[in-house]
Amino acid sequence: MPAVAARQVGVIGAGMVGVCAASWLQRDGYSVFLVEAAEPGRGAFFGNAGCFNGSSVTPVAMPGAVWNVPRWLLDPLGPLSLRWTYLPAITPWLLRFIRAGMPDKVRETARALRPLVGPTLEMLKPLVSAAGAEDLVHRLGHLYVYRSAESLEKDRLAWDLRRENGVETDEFDADELRQLEPALSRESEPSRAGGRERIEVRFGRRPVPRARRERS
Repeated sequence: MPAVAARQVGVIGAGMVGVCAASWLQRDGYSVFLVEAAEPGRGAFFGNAGCFNGSSVTPVAMPGAVWNVPRWLLDPLGPLSLRWTYLPAITPWLLRFIRAGMPDKVRETARALRPLVGPTLEMLKPLVSAAGAEDLVHRLGHLYVYRSAESLEKDRLAWDLRRENGVETDEFDADELRQLEPALSRESEPSRAGGRERIEVRFGRRPVPRARRERS
């Protein structure tokens, strides 16, 4: 096989991950082609709002998550669906999921996630610059809004995990929240702004003005 053919690489999927992988491979000297069934950026990545979030350290399996399962299964619009004949096969995984939600395991998982997701934003910068797409990328924070102080307190462990892993956060009362996001419902009470490391990428269009304020 000719040497040039040996250095040709195909990447399946032209979402953000596929495009980044292809770009880095090109920088390493490979000839790269992308395989995409639809418009680039409209597949799985489109569903997460086009964000790279370096502060996503909270695992899916959190303490108490298993108690939500019955409600999720009964809700036709819920996030969980199960074919009951598959239950015996999936039971070992479910047991591991419950174990992964123990406090010690959750902290272990968060510590492992941080070095994996944390550098993604810095790694994206040279690719964005080379593409001349700086105006399509916004560096923003996340805003988490709660209807009550009790709801915020229930989410306390997630915020502890973020802080323990170097994510800077701010907390706002209802009045401060109104100044930050005037369009929010009056039902919203306390809030937290976290994960200021998020990068939002907009495919093929110029950014729309946003009301959100970021403090770097």
